[in-house]
Amino acid sequence: MIRGATSGTWSRRPSRVAYDWDLFAEEAALECLLFESHGILDAPWALWLPGPPSVSGIHNLLVHLRFRRPPERWFSHLPADWQSAAALRYIRATARGFGMRVPLPEPTAFEEAESVARWLASARDRAGRAVLKAFASSATRVAEAARQLRIDLRGCLIFAGGESLTPARIAHIRATGATVFARYVATETGWIASACPFGDSPDAMHVFTDRLAVLTAPADSAVDDDAPLLFTTLSAGAGKILLNTDLGDSGRLRRRPCGCPMGHAGLNLQLSGVHSQAKLSIEGITVAVAVITRALDRVVAAAGGPPDSYQLRQEEDGAGARRLVVRLGPALTGVDDGALLRGFFAELPRHGPDAKLAARFWRESSAIAVRRGSPTLSDAHKMRPLTVSGPDHSPRFDVARGRLR
Repeated sequence: MIRGATSGTWSRRPSRVAYDWDLFAEEAALECLLFESHGILDAPWALWLPGPPSVSGIHNLLVHLRFRRPPERWFSHLPADWQSAAALRYIRATARGFGMRVPLPEPTAFEEAESVARWLASARDRAGRAVLKAFASSATRVAEAARQLRIDLRGCLIFAGGESLTPARIAHIRATGATVFARYVATETGWIASACPFGDSPDAMHVFTDRLAVLTAPADSAVDDDAPLLFTTLSAGAGKILLNTDLGDSGRLRRRPCGCPMGHAGLNLQLSGVHSQAKLSIEGITVAVAVITRALDRVVAAAGGPPDSYQLRQEEDGAGARRLVVRLGPALTGVDDGALLRGFFAELPRHGPDAKLAARFWRESSAIAVRRGSPTLSDAHKMRPLTVSGPDHSPRFDVARGRLR
């Protein structure tokens, strides 16, 4: 059994979720259908997902052990602590007794995406196909490394999750010759949906309706096809029992017949355009916006700043890379930008396990910047805590990049 922690979006505080072999067996059957849909059941594949204490990497590993298809390599953004390393060695030894070779996580920093790109090309050259599972932002980094080094990724397939697979990210990854498709997983539910090769777009996914029911709640706006998603668990193996629960995500649902193995299995509910205003996903790590603002409120107050003197802004560049900008208002003239970031990274881990992991990831990847400027107001002249936009050219301070070594 492994345990994860929710982001706290749909409850007041983060809570624990337990996964067991019944859940992994359900998800393994769906993963077999997904791999068969793409014709990659025999293709070499790898993970670029963090090892423990993050759940994402070990979750994928254990699901694939259920149908005897462990990854060839496991690239990890974080080095394992001694407790996690001991548990992974136990899993590896047990799998060896069943004739399976399980790789240990290889620490691979964000700026080492070249290693992942080279493995993809090498595995493709050996087997004709190669597969990678990664966060969408990490997949974008692999594509950028391949572009800079002129590595041809034709014949390589990437399953991207953890963050929205935006048009900019899709275009950037496809420019290398690779194909990319979305996956949707939540800590509270496990596997939710995955994309086959025959969808309307790479982010159009088959919902796994054998284990989850999903519908859309009435939206605040007049756009009916982009509404909050409500989930109900149908499986006894689910880590939590949910009944019309809003996990903080929105998207579009429609029925669509499909000739792929998932469609033949009756999974004809299509989900696309998944995104969230209640949560932030940067570098694949998801944290509730309320958690980030609570941490920043304390840091700003300690620096003598008034409430509402900052605003969060999520930006995406032309290559699909995202960052979070903390826009400081005119009232915070006496606050040093670097000191504010250091205080934020020190405060954030106190707000739960996901926040602790986010602090490590975001410091490593330089995913957060501080800029000066007045807050952006809505049409009703209200200040929203989070805005989403393309990059601007205001002066900014970037935290110095560290290495998790």
